[in-house]
Amino acid sequence: MSSVQAETFEEFLSAEVPDADRPWMERQQLTLYNGASGKAYTGNLVFGAIILALCHDTLTPTLFATILAIASLITITRPAALWQRIGVSTVLGPVSCHAILAGLGWGGLIGGLVARDAIHDVGPLGVIAAGLIMLGAMSFAFVPRAANIFIVLCSSFCVAGFAIGGGVTNYEIAALLAFFGLLSVTVCRFTFANFASRVLRERDLKRSADTVKLLLNDFEQQASDWLWETSATGSLINMTPRAAEAAARPTAELEAMQTIDLFEPGHDRDVLASLFKRREPFRDVVVPLQIHNERRWWSVSGRPALDVDGVFIGYRGAVSDITDAKRAEAQIAHMASYDGLTDLPNRMLFSETLSRALVRRRDDAMVAVLYLDIDNFKAINDMMGHGVGDQVLKAMAGRLETCIGLNDVVSRQGGDEFAVLLSDIASRDEAIVIAERIITAASEPILVDGQQVNSGTSIGIAFAPDDATAAADLIKNADLALYHSKENGRGRHSVFEIGMHEAMQAKRQMEVDLRLAIGRNELELYYQPLINLESGEATGYEALLRWNHPENGLIMPSVFIPVAEESGLIVPLGDWVIRNALMEVRRWPERLSVSVNLSPAQLRSTNLVPTVLNALGAAGIAANRLEFEITESVLMQDTEANLAVLHQLRAVGVHIALDDFGTGYSSLNYLRSFPFDKIKIDRCFVDEVDSRDDSRAIVRAVTGLATTLGMVTTAEGVEREDQLEELRREGCTEVQGYYFSRPLPASFVKERDTDLQAGDGANLSAMPHRPKKPLRHLPAGQPKPL
Repeated sequence: MSSVQAETFEEFLSAEVPDADRPWMERQQLTLYNGASGKAYTGNLVFGAIILALCHDTLTPTLFATILAIASLITITRPAALWQRIGVSTVLGPVSCHAILAGLGWGGLIGGLVARDAIHDVGPLGVIAAGLIMLGAMSFAFVPRAANIFIVLCSSFCVAGFAIGGGVTNYEIAALLAFFGLLSVTVCRFTFANFASRVLRERDLKRSADTVKLLLNDFEQQASDWLWETSATGSLINMTPRAAEAAARPTAELEAMQTIDLFEPGHDRDVLASLFKRREPFRDVVVPLQIHNERRWWSVSGRPALDVDGVFIGYRGAVSDITDAKRAEAQIAHMASYDGLTDLPNRMLFSETLSRALVRRRDDAMVAVLYLDIDNFKAINDMMGHGVGDQVLKAMAGRLETCIGLNDVVSRQGGDEFAVLLSDIASRDEAIVIAERIITAASEPILVDGQQVNSGTSIGIAFAPDDATAAADLIKNADLALYHSKENGRGRHSVFEIGMHEAMQAKRQMEVDLRLAIGRNELELYYQPLINLESGEATGYEALLRWNHPENGLIMPSVFIPVAEESGLIVPLGDWVIRNALMEVRRWPERLSVSVNLSPAQLRSTNLVPTVLNALGAAGIAANRLEFEITESVLMQDTEANLAVLHQLRAVGVHIALDDFGTGYSSLNYLRSFPFDKIKIDRCFVDEVDSRDDSRAIVRAVTGLATTLGMVTTAEGVEREDQLEELRREGCTEVQGYYFSRPLPASFVKERDTDLQAGDGANLSAMPHRPKKPLRHLPAGQPKPL
């Protein structure tokens, strides 16, 4: 039966015991049945004696033995253990069996006596029959099935016996017994329903009490939870040892103080005091307190307690120590607003702080944002590892903080980018002075695990309200100024100007146009010859990319290649150059090769080797007619992986040349790490080879080194005959430059669609020694064109 009470008497009588409670209920039924049936022994004996007395006139030994056997059988079959020994498995099975025997025995005996007219006065026997039915109903009342079996069997046989006996009296007694049997069944149902409801309710109450007791004990045993209690005046009372331990005070001291005095003064304690004063229930009010000079937080819950007359007698409640949770919450909040590596405010917190600074800015004051990054940080990461890169970031964060005022803010924006907020400055000069201080501090070497790391920083500066009044716009403008600084040589600062925004818009438009250039056939390859100094003829051509823009005309690679590298377009552009250059080479004599510049992004691309192999196959030319030129910057990034790709290319026959030799940090080391086919001497050494001894010495050293290593040397940027003669004397193998030819479209290549014999090509004596007008070469420092 459910613990939920029935709403009507009919529902109450029809209520059943839930399946989950049946085993427990059956044990209760069996216990009560054993107690009730034990008291029924006397009734069985009394009724048996009365029946014997009523039959004294007709008593025979057989009848006596029958009555005695029935009474004995009903008595000895009561214990459940007997039935279990005979194989009855269910707990209440023996009770039902006992009810069957008792009903058949007493009902059959009385019915048989009346039917055989063995008793002259049937009235007393009818009373005995009713008494037996009532006695059996009482004995089996706690087992409804057994009670019903006994009442039905006993009353049925008795009614049948009186009916068979005939006569008005017998019929009346039979009717009364039938009614009494039905009434007994109903009474048994009511008795069991009341019993089941009561015992289940008592069981639930006991469980609740046990649960409460368990929870109370658990409260006292837990490290952070305990009970508290106050008097009507607000003082602590009945403090348990666990509560005293948590508060780190003696029980006597606690019980002598007001509850509110246990906590730190402040808003949280005032909230708790207000609740106490209004006598309102509350839950999870967090209040700080000092324990052993350590700040901790308690979560307090309580309800006002009333006596039987409804008079307030104090508070009762529970306390949890949530210090660990509060600290974890504070840590999570810190992580959401601060950078995990440098512990500086992150981008989100910086933006919020900047927004507040702009709102609070005085009319006569300015707000400045300095946006900066670490120069060459990617190279530091790639060459020295991310661990060293992290140490550099932390060191830079520390230096930035030493360069600013107490009211200024430094933030790490992500990667190697930082931002500085100067929230209250009187003039632009103040921000510029701080920017120069930062540049000076950043240029100092950083020592990481015994390694000296050289870096620096470039800075962009934007001011409010001159450049922007919104936080996002001010940061964006400072970032544009940073981009301008990096374009103009790094290690410097730039102040935002409106033209920078326009330049950025133009750059973005160029990126859009460049994405469409391949499909629109706007790209074209120009070729510049490589001349062998000994034979005087061209050994090959370097392919150089040009962009014929429909509106802006011819665009040089020094303009659009940086855009392609930043936007990722350099890879598809480079693939286009490889395919088209090889298709052009097939129109040249077999002695001629083509040289193509390879960018770092191309070398990192997983499609480079398949692209080269497919292009060679489509053009139908030998792999040794293709030469890739790479700069040291290619090897500085992910060196091992890049070297692996270069070895794959060289294994199929492609030649590899080291371009701009001598302008990097580790040229000699790279010559040792990879067997280059050619070294190209940078134009900065060639330009003054005929006028400066140091330039001649460098060229001489490079050519000697290349000869020893079995490599070809190519001098770039030859524009004068004196340069040419000096390079010849120093043992240079090849030359290239405006002295011989500018880069020209493919249709101007002399050997195109011809089959020149050896010696028929242009020789040095046939070459023009000097152009009619001064020839310009690409300015130093510009990106190498494709």
